[in-house]
Amino acid sequence: MIGRTPPPFAAWLLKRLTQNDALVGDVAESYAHGQSGWWYWRQVLAIAGRGVVSEMRDSIWWSAMAITVAVLALDLPFLFHSPRDFDFRRWLLMALFLAPQALVIAVPVGLTVGMVIGGRSRVSSRILPLVLALALLASLLTFAVNGWIVPASNQAYRFTAVQWTPLRGAAELNLVELHSLMGASASAIRALAPLSDRWDVATNYYARFAVACSPMAFALFGVWAATLSRVSRRLLVVAVACAYVALFLAVDPQQAKAFSPVIVAWFPTLSIAAIALLVRWCSPERPSLTSQTS
Repeated sequence: MIGRTPPPFAAWLLKRLTQNDALVGDVAESYAHGQSGWWYWRQVLAIAGRGVVSEMRDSIWWSAMAITVAVLALDLPFLFHSPRDFDFRRWLLMALFLAPQALVIAVPVGLTVGMVIGGRSRVSSRILPLVLALALLASLLTFAVNGWIVPASNQAYRFTAVQWTPLRGAAELNLVELHSLMGASASAIRALAPLSDRWDVATNYYARFAVACSPMAFALFGVWAATLSRVSRRLLVVAVACAYVALFLAVDPQQAKAFSPVIVAWFPTLSIAAIALLVRWCSPERPSLTSQTS
């Protein structure tokens, strides 16, 4: 047993997450003297968790507030423009059905705002691997929610608002139904989604994948923005978060049809990723990281 080397990826992740060489050595030594690979991974995850909590403990309330504000900004316009002949219980039910389509946007925005604004000092980008791993899990969850739960909840909201079953559009189709209409005839689209055309179907289809990738883009943006000075990162994140939410509220669908469905669907996520790369280029950590690899 003596002389075993730890799992390569776990060892790399541990060195990336902590600058305590003695701690890394102690964990490796225990593993070499008989501890299992699962034990080594538990130590890595525990150390990573403590590091992330230490870096982000001041951001929890900021994140909660930002998520709440984003959900309200996305849901209230729909609720205010709904038919008025309903009681308070129906209004709450409508708000519940609207929540999934708001949360898939509000959660990555809110967590990013909390990470950047809530931190009292610069965050080290060494937490990026763990944050990306969590973002990947969030992306998979978002894919499922946006692909199947959101369409059903949208239709439930519309039914609750008017008290009869309205015709469906592309936004009320799940991912499998949208995929079946890609390249379909106009009559096939009218049969399944009478309120939409081929452009609507394609845009909604690609958007399911784009929105699912947004947690990854926001993770890059949030970690790298958090390495900036306190004033710079706050100004940057507030501006970007407001623009991102406003984009979903202000864009006229008819004007957007002048562009390709792929461009319209992927523009918000790709723009966040592009801003993240720009922030990374301007990050004060970049020169030191470059010098360490040279």
